[in-house]
Amino acid sequence: MAVSTTSALPPRRAVAWPAVAAVATTLVCVLCGTWLDAAESLVFSSNNTRADVLELYTSEGCSSCPPAEHWFGALRDSPRLWKDLIPAVFHVAYWDYLGWKDRFATDAFTARQRSIASSWRSGRVYTPGFVLNGAEWRGWFEKQSIPHSGNVDAGVLTVTIYPEKSGITYAPTQSGLKNLRVHLAQLAFDVSSHIRAGENRGRQLTHDFVVTAFTTVPLTPSGESFRAEAGKHAIDTMPPNRSAVAAWVTEVDRFVPLQAVGGWLEFEKRK
Repeated sequence: MAVSTTSALPPRRAVAWPAVAAVATTLVCVLCGTWLDAAESLVFSSNNTRADVLELYTSEGCSSCPPAEHWFGALRDSPRLWKDLIPAVFHVAYWDYLGWKDRFATDAFTARQRSIASSWRSGRVYTPGFVLNGAEWRGWFEKQSIPHSGNVDAGVLTVTIYPEKSGITYAPTQSGLKNLRVHLAQLAFDVSSHIRAGENRGRQLTHDFVVTAFTTVPLTPSGESFRAEAGKHAIDTMPPNRSAVAAWVTEVDRFVPLQAVGGWLEFEKRK
C-alpha cells in the first residue's frame, strides 16, 4: 500500500486485489436525464433515507492504486449505484515527485484528504485510501463488501441542473440544523492515460468516477429547507466523456454526509 505522511517520503508495498463481483415537463430522475429544452432543467432527487458516500483517494503515480481503481470502477454496475451509494474518486498530487504529473490531481484534493485524516486525528494519508461517510474504511484491503448505513431518515436532497447554473435544495427531517454546505462534483468515466514515468511507467490506466470539477457552496435556510446555487462552472453540460453528478451535504468543517444524491448526465441531442 502506498503511504504518505506529513513528515517523510512514504514507503510503498503491494496490496491484494479483491475479487469484484421543466416547468410541466421537467424530467425528475435518480439515475439519468435528458435535456428537453434549453429553458428546462435536469433534476436529481434522493430518497428520504440517507445514502452512503464512498470516496477513493488515488494517483496515477502510485503502483498500488490500479487494482483499487479497477474494483471501484466496477461499482458502475452495482445495484446500489445512485440509489443509496454515491462514489467519487479524488486524485492527489503528492506522488507527482516520482516523475509523472497526474492530470486529474489537484492540490485542493490533496488538502481535502489531509483535512479528512485530521478529523479522525491522523496526520497520515495514503493511496489507495478509502473514506466511507467521512471515516476511514479499510474494508477493501480485507475484501469486504461496502457497509450500508441503514434506514436512517435524512430528508430529500435535490440537485437541479440548468444550462447556466445548478440549484440545490435540501429538506432535512432533522430539526435544528445550521451552518450547512453542499459539495457538488462532476464525475468522468472511461478516461485513460498512457503513463510515461513513475511507478506505472508504460501502463495504460483507465479511470471511472473521476472528480473533474468540485464546488462547495453554503446552504441558506429557506423556511424548513436549505437552498444554494452554483454557477455554470460547477457542471459541464457538454462533457467529452460519459459523465455523472454527485452531491452531498455536510455541516461546516465536518465530513460526515447528512444526505447525498447522484446520477448519470446522459443528454440527448434535440431533434
